[in-house]
Amino acid sequence: METIDTNSSTQAKVPRHRSMQSTTSEEHEQQYSDYNGTRDNIPSPQYERLAKDGSRGNDAIGGSSMPMVEIGFNDKEVPTWTNQITLRSLIVSVGLGTFFSILSIKESLSTGVVSSVNIYAPVVGYSFIKGWLMILETSGIVGQPFTRQENAMIQSCVVAITGITVSGGLGNYIFAMSSIIASRYPEGNDPQNIKDPGTAWIIAFLFVTSFSGFFFMIPLRRYMILNLKLLYPSADSVGNLLNTIHSPLNSKFASFYFEFYTVHVGVGMLCPYSTTFSLLVGSILSWGILFPFLRSKRGIWYDSVVDARFDYRGFGGYRFTLGLAIILGDSTFHILKYIVANLICKSRNKGTTAVISGSTDNHHHPHHLPVNISGPRCSDPDHESNDIDSTNCCTDTMIRTQNFLNEFIPTKVAIVGVVALVAVSAISLPIIFPPVKWYYVLCMYAVASPVAFSRAHVAGLTDMNPTASFGRLAMFIFGAWAGVSHGGVLVALVACGVLMSFISPASQLMSELKTGYLTLASSRSILVTKVFGNMIGCIVTPLIFKYYQSHYSGFGGPRSTFSVFMAPYFREGAITGGLEGLKGLPMYAVHFGVAFFIAAIVINIIKELLPEKVAKYVPIPIAMGVPFHIGGYISISFCIGSLIAFLWRKKNKAKADAYSPMVATALICGDGFWILLDSILTLVNFQPPACASFLPAGQS
Repeated sequence: METIDTNSSTQAKVPRHRSMQSTTSEEHEQQYSDYNGTRDNIPSPQYERLAKDGSRGNDAIGGSSMPMVEIGFNDKEVPTWTNQITLRSLIVSVGLGTFFSILSIKESLSTGVVSSVNIYAPVVGYSFIKGWLMILETSGIVGQPFTRQENAMIQSCVVAITGITVSGGLGNYIFAMSSIIASRYPEGNDPQNIKDPGTAWIIAFLFVTSFSGFFFMIPLRRYMILNLKLLYPSADSVGNLLNTIHSPLNSKFASFYFEFYTVHVGVGMLCPYSTTFSLLVGSILSWGILFPFLRSKRGIWYDSVVDARFDYRGFGGYRFTLGLAIILGDSTFHILKYIVANLICKSRNKGTTAVISGSTDNHHHPHHLPVNISGPRCSDPDHESNDIDSTNCCTDTMIRTQNFLNEFIPTKVAIVGVVALVAVSAISLPIIFPPVKWYYVLCMYAVASPVAFSRAHVAGLTDMNPTASFGRLAMFIFGAWAGVSHGGVLVALVACGVLMSFISPASQLMSELKTGYLTLASSRSILVTKVFGNMIGCIVTPLIFKYYQSHYSGFGGPRSTFSVFMAPYFREGAITGGLEGLKGLPMYAVHFGVAFFIAAIVINIIKELLPEKVAKYVPIPIAMGVPFHIGGYISISFCIGSLIAFLWRKKNKAKADAYSPMVATALICGDGFWILLDSILTLVNFQPPACASFLPAGQS
């Protein structure tokens, strides 16, 4: 990634990107004639601008160099989408995905927590491919060059394989169906509410439920990445990482190292200040004000003995309801906004989209939402200045946006894919689970669709994962509908599984598309590798689970090494939902939920009506809802990261804008590599030589 000195007037080289031919000034003006409705805002031709961008703004940045990432790859042509997927990348992906799945499943079965692999997967994949190329070179064979786009395919495929560990639910809702867990509860302990895990039916269940989410998110990719400008912090870090390790050796950013710091500090450095501020407000509102008040009602509004985190009859019910209400309210507003904007565009019956040279997507689909060509985050963390001529970072944004729009995936393909897969599920699931009716399945997917948007929206803003909470919401709805006497516990757990298998891959795809946006990787290639990885994961994950289940005595028992920690909590939620539905929640929980849902919509309306300079100080509801689920502690780490970025910008804005993404990526990746090391040590049953704990005075 070369840099352009702002004191130099040297003409920059034009990067040779596929489908990016320079145009004359007259042609460019014609293409952008509808940009912001005025010719005064028409940007200059993108490649004629590169030298101009490098020589402007000396007063603002003190003559410092600013990074232009894509110029560092000006001698590397972007491969076609079919050439980005190689046999070697698929082989490496399957190997790494299987190994990481072994680690993740063991972690899930023993602790109930699954660590993300998306940070260290591309680096490990890079090491394997580079090692292979070095072996070939010593043999006198010249291998195919290893590009960042191919590396992004490895990342996409590995995450898809290991993602089944989370969405597949073998450590929670699948094992919660078993007779081992059912025997602990008097309610629902009968054949119609029990389904013991079997490799064949688990594979079949995963295959029919784990792919529709991909196709559902395809039409939303432009809206979420270009219009909403969602950051997807982990994806942003992976994109920076891939651009760094694949950059030329003489690049200014080619040197890189990792340190073991908390991941949330790095995410806080990447996130806009508005997101961090919203998290802090949500933490204060929930853990500082509302939750202490609700705890004071223990024994009045809910049973004094019930106060477990996952028991929805007590305090856990308030956490569950209020957090989801805020998130769903915010997402409902944005879904309606998206629908209304599309209807307005179609009613005008003319192309209102900003057309970019060579963009097949725009030429053939003129009624799409207008794209803010400044794209996602440039140098300013709050997007206060997204003028395309403001920084060299925005030149990268123009190139990336053009490449992103060139990758056209027909909406018809997405619609046909979703409809076909839902139909297959409606036929298959009642065969696998007799209490589940075909109309239950259709309603499950109807609920899953807007929830998938919410899940992807939360991940884009904060990198948090509330998938399990959304799944528990389905348990209450469909468990109550069926009733325990008609297999309601099993129906509730299946509904949870359908939602998790739909929304988790959908959010993963959007995150990988953001990485592809940053690395100029093809959206088509990413979709293909995600589908391939999911297929491998649907086979590998149940087989690994079967190995653990058959080789460890007492599997699933409370004293076993693999107690499947989360399964009882999911069973309890399904029983509560099947017996009472939402009435099983503590007093006034539903009332609070409705109020917070409406409040989230109202806050968004207010933000839309206020001037932009004022609206940025209004908290983002969906970010406020995250601390309700995760905990208020995350806002402290986010605030530390944002404070570091803020002070750095105050001291030297140019260097902060240039290097803060790299520092944040190092913090996130360092934490990710420690998780990998910790997982490996756990796999080999390594025991630490010493252990320390801190307890209040008087306890031992």
